[in-house]
Amino acid sequence: MPALDRSLLGAAFRKALQTSWVLIRVLLPAYIVVDLLKNTPVIPALGRAFGPWMAPLGLPGEAAMALVLGCLVNLYAAVGILAALGLTSGQVAVCGLMLGLSHTLIIEGTVLRSTGTRYLLLTFYRVAIALAVGFAAAPFFTT
Repeated sequence: MPALDRSLLGAAFRKALQTSWVLIRVLLPAYIVVDLLKNTPVIPALGRAFGPWMAPLGLPGEAAMALVLGCLVNLYAAVGILAALGLTSGQVAVCGLMLGLSHTLIIEGTVLRSTGTRYLLLTFYRVAIALAVGFAAAPFFTT
């Protein structure tokens, strides 16, 4: 096996640092904010407000924050929130399945719109399929 080129290795290392920096800038603040808010009445109030809608998915009400931010902003914000909530692996799996189908709706809707597609209909389909998958997966992952 030939020796790795130092310049290639250096470029890969720089790219890895850049990617890590992007992730840290989003994940860390989301995690810290949610972790701090857990000690206030805010997170429990959100949990109570969204609990009835999240229960059929086998998720606590607080997980609604992660789903909404993941759908509207990006997946990294959702990951930061999910990590701070201390969900079970099954609950994280359900959230991950749903977010994998319906992430970053605003940005991707804008891209779809610029291509001349029926972006609102496609966005509705993505959300509907994500909910259907969440409801279907919940009994297997969150029991």
